[in-house]
Amino acid sequence: MNRRRAPRRISHSQRRGAPAGGEWRQRNQEQWRGQEKPQVREVEEEVRPGQQGKENVPKGICWSMCPAREQQARESQNRLHRFEMLAGTARDRRPRVDPLRAVKEYSRPAAGKDATNPTDLRPPDVLLKTVSYLIDDIAASPRLHPWTEVYSFVFDRLRSVKQDMIIQRENLSWLLDCYASETRPHPNQEEFQALGLLYNLGSTRAMQHVMELPERLRSSPAITLAMSINRAFLERNPVRLLRFAKRLNFLQSCALHRHLVSCRRDLLLIYSHGYSSRNCRFPLDKLSQLLALDTSLTAQLCQAYGVEVNQQNQVVFSKTAFTEPEQGKLHCTLYHNIVAEKQRDLTIGSIIHGCA
Repeated sequence: MNRRRAPRRISHSQRRGAPAGGEWRQRNQEQWRGQEKPQVREVEEEVRPGQQGKENVPKGICWSMCPAREQQARESQNRLHRFEMLAGTARDRRPRVDPLRAVKEYSRPAAGKDATNPTDLRPPDVLLKTVSYLIDDIAASPRLHPWTEVYSFVFDRLRSVKQDMIIQRENLSWLLDCYASETRPHPNQEEFQALGLLYNLGSTRAMQHVMELPERLRSSPAITLAMSINRAFLERNPVRLLRFAKRLNFLQSCALHRHLVSCRRDLLLIYSHGYSSRNCRFPLDKLSQLLALDTSLTAQLCQAYGVEVNQQNQVVFSKTAFTEPEQGKLHCTLYHNIVAEKQRDLTIGSIIHGCA
């Protein structure tokens, strides 16, 4: 005889989407575990340093940014991006490929498909040339518009570069292995380790990796700051996190940017409970300082979460009025200030090449 399960009881706070107790940390830990899975799969496909020589590592012999076979196929299938078309043929029924501008597309691994064919793999020198072309001639070009199309093209082609690197055992995990196995100084290690932690706030794996670094690295300014921000994230202290965030440089702010949505949302939720009173008023300009936003954007953010801002520029917090906005209702501009204000006069090329 089948027994029916009793319906799971859901609390009022769960219905409203408000995290309670340790739920916030659990939610974020699950989020990071989910985001780490693709990285783990990539690492599992790699050969660890101790396995060198136990298998033949593919070596690319394609000396162009896009293999000739792919150029011909995409031209015949009319799948060329306009950035890859030969000048003067863009309006033709079937545009022709420009071999000097075509860049290998990213393609997902598929069963039966040989991704290790040397004629389709670009060696390190060609990969470096490809990245320089994508950054200097495409991303940093003042003539190419719109930016969304430029970004989409560069993002896809950089994924293909990463794919070629992984197949040939040349990737970030090997860089980290070099950091761990070599005693000589690496001038950029502090920067990469800090960026890795900021990007993966709340990740047990990322934090453990940093904690195992030598003391001289852990005590460096960039890593110390990243660890403080990570601690504030785990402690659910968005005020402290955003205060530390003001000390980050531009690239570090970019790494942190993906966490600003949940951080500012939690700040408003905490204050909606802590200052929930009929007669309590909170200055809008003070809240804007805490959120690292200007007052107009702070008011928009409050409105998105159901937090009232009166005509005297005072915030009226109420735990019953706080609501979760519909997906897609939050504007990107609400989260860019903390990054954009640090870009100043830096060009895209100088930022990515590390010349800032």
